[in-house]
Amino acid sequence: MPKIVDHENCREDIARAAFSMVRRKGVAKATIRDIAREFGSSVGTVVHYITSKDHIFLHAAEYSTLLIRERMERAEHINQGIRALRHVLYEGLPAGDEMIGHWKIWFGFWQLSETSEFIRAATHDRYDESYRRCPRWQLKTLFRIALERQMPIPATVGAFAIVPSNDLPGSVPFWERMG
Repeated sequence: MPKIVDHENCREDIARAAFSMVRRKGVAKATIRDIAREFGSSVGTVVHYITSKDHIFLHAAEYSTLLIRERMERAEHINQGIRALRHVLYEGLPAGDEMIGHWKIWFGFWQLSETSEFIRAATHDRYDESYRRCPRWQLKTLFRIALERQMPIPATVGAFAIVPSNDLPGSVPFWERMG
C-alpha cells in the first residue's frame, strides 16, 4: 500500500528547512543539498515538492514573512496610535540574531530578484501586499512625524518603500524606481 503524504505539509516543512539553512548560511551559500539535509531527506524529494531553487527560496521568504507578520499584527493589536506604529516597526528591525537571520533571507531574496523574473514578480507582489496591509493611520502618523522633524518626504518614502506616489507630491514609489 502506498504511503499517504500530505504534500502541503511537506512543502511547509521544506520551507522551514530552507528558512533555517538560509538564515544560517545566506542565499548565496545555501544549496538544495543543504536544505535536503536540514529537511532530513534527499535532494530528489525536495525537488519533487518544490520544483526549483527560486521556488524554495520564495517559500523560505514567505515563511519568514509569515513569522514577522504575526509579530507585527500582535504588536498592532496590543498598542494604539504612535505607540502601535513604533512597536510594529520595532518588530521588523534587525535588533538580534533571530531578526538578522530574517534580514539575510530578505536581502538574499532581493538579490535574487536581479536575475530571476519569477523572484522579481514575487518581490513586487510583496510590496503591493505591504501597502494594502498598512493602515492609513500609520502612513498619516509617519508623515506627521516627518514634517515635525523637518525630514525630507522622499527620504521617508525610500525608507519605508510602501507609499504610493499620489500620497507624496513629486515622489516615486520604491518599486517604480527599481524598474
